[in-house]
Order: sequence, then C-alpha cells, then structure tokens
Amino acid sequence: MKKILFWSIIPPLNAHSTAEILTDNLIGSNSGNVMFQTSAARATMVDEESEFVSAFSWIRGDLDAFARRANEECSCFMIPLANAFRGNYISHLEVLTQLLKKLTIPCAVTGVGIQASGFEELDAGYAFDRQVRAFVSAALERSAMVGVRGAMTARYLKRLGFSE
Repeated sequence: MKKILFWSIIPPLNAHSTAEILTDNLIGSNSGNVMFQTSAARATMVDEESEFVSAFSWIRGDLDAFARRANEECSCFMIPLANAFRGNYISHLEVLTQLLKKLTIPCAVTGVGIQASGFEELDAGYAFDRQVRAFVSAALERSAMVGVRGAMTARYLKRLGFSE
C-alpha cells in the first residue's frame, strides 16, 4: 500500500460525523480547508491502494522522528495550503519549513496564498517575509515548483526573489 502524507488535521476522504467535526474543530475553523484538501487528494489518487495519512496525527513535537517515519513509510508529502502567508499562521509555516528540510521524499505544495487586502499592500513588505522565503526555498528543494493561489501571491513571491 502506498502512503501519501498530507498536511491536514484529518486524512482527506475520511468520513467524520458533523458533531465530531465541530466538537474537535477538524476543519481548522474553515470548511474551505477540507474542500481544498479533498480536491488535492482526489487529484493525486493513483489507485485504490493509496492511503492518505494526516501529518498532524504523526507530528507530536519530534520532527526528527516524524521525518524518519515519513521518509521510510510514505511515497510523497502533499501540502495543500490556502492562505498560509499570513501573520497568525507563520509559526505553522516555520514548523513546516523545518520538516521539509529533513525529508527526502518528494513534496508538493499544491496551492498557497497570501492573505492581503490588495496589490498595493504587497510592495510594502510584511514582518513574515523571511519565513515565507525560507518556506518556499525549502519546498523548492523537494519539488520543481510551488502552486500559488492567484496573481497576488505570484507577485508577492516574485518580490521575494522567486521566478514564475
């Protein structure tokens, strides 16, 4: 069986009751997260033998152990992100960056966006520019490209020194 590691609270395509989802906040306070993760999972399903594993169920604070297990047991690491380039998500992005540096399996950022109110805001820069640059650099060491969500994110990453 091929395991595909997913950056998600719950493995995509797993069934949960509405009560479980709401009580345990399995959608990360945003139902769009589940839709985005599920569509990424469906797009990468190679065969019915594929098993999707939630990265959050493995992490437990020890990134070295997590990386060893992922490298041994998984064929790839899928990272469907929504608007992860925002101030209150940077601590997660830093953990993800550290993890990417420890992995040897292919990793794919299927979509990531910046949370900004308009194009003019992009040129001023953000307090988290350094962390975003480190994350994208780490992702590109494990993959040929990073999927972005729209022109605003593309322009932001270009300003940080990345090419289209």
